[in-house]
Amino acid sequence: MTEQKPLYEDNKIKIDPSPTDTEGHYLEITVQDGKTRYFHLQRGELEDMARATKLEFIRTVDDFILNAMREGDISFDGLHNALQQAYQEEENLIKKFFQDIHCSD
Repeated sequence: MTEQKPLYEDNKIKIDPSPTDTEGHYLEITVQDGKTRYFHLQRGELEDMARATKLEFIRTVDDFILNAMREGDISFDGLHNALQQAYQEEENLIKKFFQDIHCSD
């Protein structure tokens, strides 16, 4: 089995689908001391955060993620952009999956 590439990755943020939960995702935030903070997001949470307006997004970020953002010097725009790109990438993968199934009939 090949390892799936992250839905989004830069030097501070990584978003991966969960290998054990088909509806889950791991949000990894690298903080200043080089440690990584891990958060589990359900697909619906990823979608809601990605599709939210800037103000809605700011309101949805919980204290644990907010603290990691501070420790990692990550802006709201930076995290919001990462979540939007990850969600779009996942949508593209889902669309491709269904196109492949349809073509194989």
